[in-house]
Amino acid sequence: MSKILTLLFTLIASAAVIWYLLLMGQSSTAAYDMKNPQTPTDSLLTGGQPSKGDLAKVQSKGYRTVINLRLPNEFDDFDEAAEVDALGMTYIEMPINMRGDLNAQSAIQFDKLLTELRGPIYAHCGTGDRVGALYALRAHHVQGKSAEEAIAIGKTAGLNRLEGMVRGMLGVSGSAH
Repeated sequence: MSKILTLLFTLIASAAVIWYLLLMGQSSTAAYDMKNPQTPTDSLLTGGQPSKGDLAKVQSKGYRTVINLRLPNEFDDFDEAAEVDALGMTYIEMPINMRGDLNAQSAIQFDKLLTELRGPIYAHCGTGDRVGALYALRAHHVQGKSAEEAIAIGKTAGLNRLEGMVRGMLGVSGSAH
């Protein structure tokens, strides 16, 4: 009977640890107001348009650089560049038009920013989808990943509605299973 109780206790304790780790993983992005916050790596947070509160949270968590992929006319609720500067972070604009600017050249430019700027980095667009698309293109064109691997990597950074377009750009069709 004691072996059964020991086994049962071990299973319950293991389940509790797994539940806690899952909960902690969610809480790292759940605290934001932005759409679709993702952490594809320890040094990169991606997502949608941040609020002023999000920018303060990003800064308090040690992020040093903000890359904005939105076009200049997409957002005017507050001066994001000034807010980022006031928080002591670096602000970079890399406007990406969903159709014209999602390409290998932009992926190379994005990679250069991710590797040369002070990190950790927060990269955003309106919803996180463009960031994920660019991250997928970077994985393929810069890091040499297969199209399917690149799509999976892009999804870790927010790739969603633009997946079909990215698949077309990478020469694959359908959706991953």
